[in-house]
Amino acid sequence: MIKQFFVHSLLSLLQGLVFIKQQSPALFQKLYRPWRVLGRFFVRFICLPIYRLLFWLKRSFFFYYIPTKKQILYIFSHKIMVHLVVVTIVAVTLSFHFFQYTNVRAEDFGKKSLLYQAMVEPDAFERIEEIRAKQIPVSPLRYNNSYTVFLNEQIERQNLQKLSELVRSTDIAQIDNSSSRTQVIIHEVLEGDTLIGIAKEYGLNLSTVLWANNLTVKSTIRPGQSIKILPTDGILYVVKKGDTISEIAKNFQAEGEKIIAYNSLKDANALKINQELLVPGGEMPAPVIQRPTSFAKALQTPPSRSSSQISSSSSSKWVWPTDWRVITQYYGWKHTGLDVDGDLRTNNYAAADGIVTYTGWRNGYGLTVEMDHGNGVKTRYAHFSKISVNIGDVLSAGDILGKTGTTGRSTGTHLHFEIIINGKFKNPLDYIR
Repeated sequence: MIKQFFVHSLLSLLQGLVFIKQQSPALFQKLYRPWRVLGRFFVRFICLPIYRLLFWLKRSFFFYYIPTKKQILYIFSHKIMVHLVVVTIVAVTLSFHFFQYTNVRAEDFGKKSLLYQAMVEPDAFERIEEIRAKQIPVSPLRYNNSYTVFLNEQIERQNLQKLSELVRSTDIAQIDNSSSRTQVIIHEVLEGDTLIGIAKEYGLNLSTVLWANNLTVKSTIRPGQSIKILPTDGILYVVKKGDTISEIAKNFQAEGEKIIAYNSLKDANALKINQELLVPGGEMPAPVIQRPTSFAKALQTPPSRSSSQISSSSSSKWVWPTDWRVITQYYGWKHTGLDVDGDLRTNNYAAADGIVTYTGWRNGYGLTVEMDHGNGVKTRYAHFSKISVNIGDVLSAGDILGKTGTTGRSTGTHLHFEIIINGKFKNPLDYIR
């Protein structure tokens, strides 16, 4: 039974194949006929005209080329001549750029080209960008840090001296009140008044007004505030128990005879406790700071001490000067600092406690901040996009200096950080980690 079914199946398959073979030529002819018409049309009306055109062009070219092969046309068609033309163009271009950009700065290279002005900066001659340092208040003093207190008072004293000299050097007529007034008066602050203006108005040094009212060069005054005005330059001192004229004169660098005469005292012993005593020509003594032992030893470091010893003894005072820690270029004999990668949102920080001694533009460095940390140690931070501190600011390690940028001779946004000890550049990685 199975054998018969298998035989019938094979016979049916064979009959089907025979039928397909018999019918395939007619089916193939029906399918092939439209494509044959299209093929003939394509060859006759497209391929054949293109071939004839190419053949005609080739025959025309050789008709003109062969007679002049060894003449003018041969010169321009020779491969050596093509190479020579390319080399000449390259040489002329390089020489032009060499003579035009001999003294150009690295960051300005190519900015005068037409391609740069057309594609990169089409409004280069219409836009002026101004960068201003952000004015922020000085960081609050940390009175538990004797070093910071000491530096702040030194800067304050220097600023006071400079402002006092400014007042002395003005050509504005001052009031001669040495004979007309001998008593302390009260000045009520008006709208627009300044400490320097008040001092000029009464013919006094700025330091006299500040000392009499327990103010500093950073103090602000408001309308309605009362200001003590001394009759002459000097100190207004309140007598304490045990004070003598000679001690007061010595402490304030004044003369005892002038103190007695100006205050109409009978003699040097006619002093009363809580008496207000005018010390003409006196100056406030320099502040005496009790420094911790470690800081006092740092100030007394002998010159022969090596930088590695300084690094090891003060390593706890140093911090990493920026947010990122990717070093793009290390310190070397051709590179005086350390380059740390960053972007325009990255902050730069003071690497140690110190005073800001410079803010502004330096050739090659761009926008720069420099700090003095005492003991001959200085740091420099370069390529800022924005500076947030001012000259004279007393900062602690980790205080923000500004934003990372790419100003000056820079190939990308980064911080260039230098440590300078006694005028010599040092490897920053010996101090910060």
